[in-house]
Amino acid sequence: PTANFGTSFGTPGTNQADENRLFELRYDGDTDRSWQPSFRLYHGNYRYSGHYVYAGSPNSRDVAQADWTGTEFRLAYTGLNRHKLLLGVESQWNQQLLQRYFEPTPYNAILDTNNPSRTYSVYLQDEWRIHPDWLLNVGVRHDKHNQFSGVTSPRLALIWQTTNRLTLRAVTGS
Repeated sequence: PTANFGTSFGTPGTNQADENRLFELRYDGDTDRSWQPSFRLYHGNYRYSGHYVYAGSPNSRDVAQADWTGTEFRLAYTGLNRHKLLLGVESQWNQQLLQRYFEPTPYNAILDTNNPSRTYSVYLQDEWRIHPDWLLNVGVRHDKHNQFSGVTSPRLALIWQTTNRLTLRAVTGS
């Protein structure tokens, strides 16, 4: 058997804990009408803790913690024959993005960072059913991160539903 990250297998004190949680509140509007609003609000967190015991080397600890909250609003329009137009806006606030890696005895911090951030996005997409088995998806999305300049990303996809159990996709975008 092998052990994690170069530690010795079965050595007492080596362990990891990895947890992820997500809470989402969502509303999807009436699908019988041409205009279909959708809204969601979410909150999540992630926790990782690793304790590593090495033979002949300093022991180490690894910690990662993240907390985020976000929202999204989408408006779909299906009033055009064989088209589904989507317009959406998103926002996410990363309250905590913490990473630490250190040797506890003697204390030696190798990595210690926390970079909270915010992102904002807007997108527009057209799903065009060009044939009962074929879908053409064309879209554009603009993302803005508070620590970087904005990025606009186009997307183009051709999707073929060959059978009820097989779908083939050709996708390009950035």
